[in-house]
Amino acid sequence: HLEYGDAGGLFAEAYLDLVAKQIKPAVDALFATMNGTAGSATIGSSLGGQTAFNLCTKYPQVFGACACLSPCFQPATIASIPGAAATLAHQTIYLDNGGDLTDDAEEEKHKRVPLFDPLDHMSGEHWWNPGYFWLDTQLQPGIDAVRMALDLFVGSGPRTLDLFDVTRTQKVTEEKGFQYGYEKFGGERHNERAWSKRIHRPLLHLYGKREVKEQLQAQAQLKP
Repeated sequence: HLEYGDAGGLFAEAYLDLVAKQIKPAVDALFATMNGTAGSATIGSSLGGQTAFNLCTKYPQVFGACACLSPCFQPATIASIPGAAATLAHQTIYLDNGGDLTDDAEEEKHKRVPLFDPLDHMSGEHWWNPGYFWLDTQLQPGIDAVRMALDLFVGSGPRTLDLFDVTRTQKVTEEKGFQYGYEKFGGERHNERAWSKRIHRPLLHLYGKREVKEQLQAQAQLKP
């Protein structure tokens, strides 16, 4: 996966250039896309989530938002955030991950990723998918480091909202037009099935209408 590597890597940088300079113009030429960065976003999972983030920092004139599902953030990408603060201040960013959730004091709210989930093997195309039960938990420190860097260098005094339940929290920093959301899906695995179950969340954060978000929040507050 060299093309999805850390910021500054030879293959990773070449891949970013390929997406921004060749693939994106080709898509615009073939489809009725919107002009400008407001209608252009990147999305990726695992190492692809890191690539989605790096595309926004390297090509802010092309992409105005990114969504990173269960991202694998590596040291150089994390270290690049202070230098990219002015760029990131105008981006919309969504981060999420699954993994074990054991921070809450109430035992019944703890959620751990099951060692085996038979539903992961019921796909005709990916019946072998093991689900990587440990990986989202293992990636948590890198995600937390990115969140800390965004708070420290891009915005200050973030407003925290608890949405839906303890397994999902969203943090939004609104200074300087900057906003990023983070959601934790406790007990979820690191695979396509887990990401497909929540794909609407990044899409709503990036492009959802405010009234839709407020309606979802109100519905969540009504849950017992």
